[in-house]
Amino acid sequence: MKTLWLYSLFILPLAGNLQASCWQTGEKLDPVWFTASQTGAPIQGNFSAYKGTLCLPDGERSGSASVEIETASIDMGLPEFNAEMRGPLFFDSQRWPTASFAADQIEAQGGDAYRVTGTLTMRDISKPVTTVLTLTRQGEILQVSGEITLSRLAFDIGTGEWADTQWVGDQVTITLANTLIPAG
Repeated sequence: MKTLWLYSLFILPLAGNLQASCWQTGEKLDPVWFTASQTGAPIQGNFSAYKGTLCLPDGERSGSASVEIETASIDMGLPEFNAEMRGPLFFDSQRWPTASFAADQIEAQGGDAYRVTGTLTMRDISKPVTTVLTLTRQGEILQVSGEITLSRLAFDIGTGEWADTQWVGDQVTITLANTLIPAG
C-alpha cells in the first residue's frame, strides 16, 4: 500500500509530462503556401506533397528538422501556370524533383517561439536561412506555423525571360501551418 501511494505521488504526475520530443508529418497534409507578385499583383500557389520531421532541443542535443517538398506538386490554380512552374525555367521538376530544408539548430525564444536555422536547397543551390516558427503542443500533436521571405533568384527560380523582376517579383513569402504527429 505504501508503494502504491509513493507511485501515485511521484511517478504518475511525471507520466503526464512525458511527451514526444520528435514529430513527423502525417498522412493528411495542409499545403505549404507561397505568395509572389506578378506585375506587382500578389499571386498565390502551394505545394501539396512533402514530408518532414522535427525534434525539439532537450538540453543534451540541439533540435533538428528536415523537410522535403516534391516540386511537381506545385499548384497555382491554372494548368498552364503549373506546367510552366514545373518546367526548366522555374523548378525544373524532372531534373530536381525535390526542394529540401535541413535545420541544424532550433533554439527556444520564449513561449511557443523557436528560432530555426538551417540550409534550404532548391535546384541544387543551397543557402543558409533562419526563421522563427511557432510550435504549440496540443497533447501528443504539435502545431507548427510560421513564414519566411526568400529571394527566388538566389535559387535560380525563374530564369531566362522570367529573371526580369518587372514581370515576377524576386521576393516570395512561404507560409507553413501544419499538424505534426509523434515520430515513431
